[in-house]
Amino acid sequence: MNFFRAVLDKADDLNNALAAYPIMVALRHGCIYTLPLMFVGSVAFILSALPIDAYQQFMAGAFGSAWSSFLRSVFDGSLNILSLILILCGSYAYAADFVTVHKYANPVVAAATSLGCFFVLTGLREGSLPSFGVYGIFPAVFTMMVSSVLFRKLCSVKILRLEFLTHSGNPILNNSVVLFLPTALALAFFGGLGVLFQFVLGTSDLRTSLVGWLGSFIAGLPTPFIKGVFYVAFINLLWFFGVNGTAVMENAAEASFAAAGSGAAPSVFSQTFFNTFVFMGGCGAVLCLVLALIVSRRSMAQSRLARLSFFPVLFNMSEVVVLGLPILLNPFFLIPFLCVPLVTTLISYGMMQLGLVPYAVNPVDVTTPVIISGYLATGSVGGSLLQVINILVGTLIYLPFVRNTQRNMVKWRKYDIDCLLDLYRQSEQRGEGTAYLTRHDTIGNLARTLVNDLERALNTGAIELHYQPIVDKDGRVDCVEVLLRWNHKEYGYMYPPLFIALAEEAGLAGRLGNWIFDEACRNANVLRKVGFPGIPFCINVSAAQLKESDFMEGLQSALEKYSLPCSAVEIEVTERIALTGSRTISQRMSEIISLGFHLVMDDFGAGHSSLMYLKEYKFSKVKLDGSLVREILTDPNCREIVKSIIALGRELSYSVIAEFVESPEQRDMLYSLGCQCFQGHLFSPAVPFSGLYDYIVRTDRREMPTLCLSALRLSEDDA
Repeated sequence: MNFFRAVLDKADDLNNALAAYPIMVALRHGCIYTLPLMFVGSVAFILSALPIDAYQQFMAGAFGSAWSSFLRSVFDGSLNILSLILILCGSYAYAADFVTVHKYANPVVAAATSLGCFFVLTGLREGSLPSFGVYGIFPAVFTMMVSSVLFRKLCSVKILRLEFLTHSGNPILNNSVVLFLPTALALAFFGGLGVLFQFVLGTSDLRTSLVGWLGSFIAGLPTPFIKGVFYVAFINLLWFFGVNGTAVMENAAEASFAAAGSGAAPSVFSQTFFNTFVFMGGCGAVLCLVLALIVSRRSMAQSRLARLSFFPVLFNMSEVVVLGLPILLNPFFLIPFLCVPLVTTLISYGMMQLGLVPYAVNPVDVTTPVIISGYLATGSVGGSLLQVINILVGTLIYLPFVRNTQRNMVKWRKYDIDCLLDLYRQSEQRGEGTAYLTRHDTIGNLARTLVNDLERALNTGAIELHYQPIVDKDGRVDCVEVLLRWNHKEYGYMYPPLFIALAEEAGLAGRLGNWIFDEACRNANVLRKVGFPGIPFCINVSAAQLKESDFMEGLQSALEKYSLPCSAVEIEVTERIALTGSRTISQRMSEIISLGFHLVMDDFGAGHSSLMYLKEYKFSKVKLDGSLVREILTDPNCREIVKSIIALGRELSYSVIAEFVESPEQRDMLYSLGCQCFQGHLFSPAVPFSGLYDYIVRTDRREMPTLCLSALRLSEDDA
C-alpha cells in the first residue's frame, strides 16, 4: 500500500511539474477545444459504420444511398482532420495566454504559423486526408509545441519586428506586418528540421520508422505470449505520446498473430482477441476509465465528459477520452493506461488457456459494442462474461487514479479561482471595470464557466439570500441588509462582488436583480405576517442594474406581488455609483426617491465622496466606510471624520450606520460620537432568513406566540 501511494505521489509530482509549463497547459487546453469536432466525428463514423445489416438497410431505405456518404463527409471534416484542428487550437491557446505580456504574439497568426510549420515538416506531397486525422497526432503535437514556443520567442525579439513598416491606419494590418520575419523564420526552421529527419531517418515521417523498428523487435521475441504482452504495451505507450499505436503495430500483428477466420491454426492471440477483450472502448481500455469517472462523480467537469464520451467509447472510439481528459502526455494516467490492458490480456489469456472461454476465432467489426462483440467473437456467452470481468477489474484499477486526479483538480481549480479573485480585487481597488468574458486565456475560460454555472444556479434555485441585521446600541433590529450568496458546488461560497460583476458583464444583472427583489419581498412579507411590519429590507443595487430599463418595473412588481408598501424596501448604492456622473443613473436615483423609496449610500468616506451629492439626492441613510470603523479606536483622524459626518447628518436629516462593528469598544466609541445604528459580527453575521427571524425574536423582547415560527416555515414553503 505504501509503495502504491509512493507511485501515485511520484506520478502526481511529475504531472504537477509538467503543468507548470505553459506549453503543456496549452496542449491540454487545445485538446479540450477539439472535443466538439471529435465527438461529432466519432458519432458520424459510428452511425455510418455500425455493423448491423438491418440498420444499414433501414438507413438506406429511409435516406437513400447517399446517407453513408454524407456521414463520411462529416467524419472527414472533423475527426479525419483532427491533427490540423489540434495544431490550431493548441497554438492559439498558447499565444492567447501570452498576448497580454507579448502584445505582438497574435494568437491567430501564431495558429496559422504552426499549421504552416506542420505542412513544411510533413510535406503535402505525401499527405492524404487520413494522415491529418488520428494518424498525424504525434507530428501535430510535436509541431504545435515547438512552433508555438519558437514563434513567441521570435516575436519577443525587437529587431525581428518590422515596426518601421507599420502605420496608424489599420491596427490589424500593423499587427500582421510586424510578424513577417518571426513567421518566415519559424517556417524555415521546420523546413530544416524536415531535411534533418530525412537525412538521419531516411524519411520525415517518424511513424514509418517506428513501423520497421517495432515490427522487427516483436518478430524477434521468442514466444507468442511474450509477443502479445509487448504488442499491447507498445500500442498503449505509443498512444500515450500521440502516436497511433494500432496503425504502427498493424504489420507486426499481421506477422505475429493469426487473424480470426484466416484459416490458420487457432491460437489465443489474434487481432480479434485484442480488439474484443483488451482494447475495450479503444486504446487503454478507456471504457473502464469512463466507468470509473462515472462511479467517482467527484468532479462535475469530468463526470460530464464521461457521460458525453460513453456513447463513442461503447463503440471503441477512444479519441474523445484520450484527448479530452486528456490522457495524452499526462503522466498520472500512464500507469493505468498501460496496466489495465496488460492485466486484461493476462486474464483473457488465462481463461482461454484453461478452456473456460472459447478462443476468439470469429472476426468482429471494430465498432461492435462490448458484450455483443464478446459473444460474436467466441460464439459463447462466456466471451461476454469475460468482457464483464475485464471491465470490472479495469474500472477498479482506474478508480484510485481517477479519485486522486479529481482531488488535484480541486486544488488547481481553487488556484485558478484565487487568480481570478486577485485580478478582480486589483481592478476593484483601482476602480476599473472588468472584461473577463472576452479573454481567451485561463481567466477567460474560467469566467465563462462561472457565468454558465451562475445561470444554471439561477434556474435551479441554488442562489440564496442572507440577511444581516442593522441594530441600535442595545441590539434591537432597525432594518436588515439583504446580501446575495452563491454556494458553488465545487468552489464553495463565491465572493459576491466577483460573481455579480460577471453577471453584469454577461447581461444577467437585470434578471439577477429581479430575482433578488422578488425573494427579498417574499421574506419581508413573511415578517409582516408574523408581527414585524416595520423592519425594512435594504437591497444593494449595482450601476448595471440601475441602467436596466425595467429596473423600476421589477422592483414595483415585487412589491405589488406581496402587497408591500414602498417603505418595506430601501435601495442601497455605493458612493462610487453615486459619483459616476451617468445621466441614466442620476435619473434613476431621482426616480427612486420621487416614488417614495428610501435611498441609502454605502461606503461613504471611502475617498471618492463629494458632499454635493448629499445635497442633490436626499439620502435617508449613510453607511460609514469600513476603513473608518476599523480604525476608530486607533486613529484620531478617523474619529474626527466620523464625528463630522454624524454632525452633518443631523443637519441634512440622514441617519448614520456604522458597518463592520466587531467589538464592544468600537460600538461604544461610535455611540459616544453620536452614531445610533450598527452593523457587524458583534451583533450578527449575515444569516439565512430563518436565522434572521430567530435574531429578531430574541432581541425584540416581546412575548411572541409559539405559532409564529411554524407559521414562518409554512409561509416559506408555500411562497
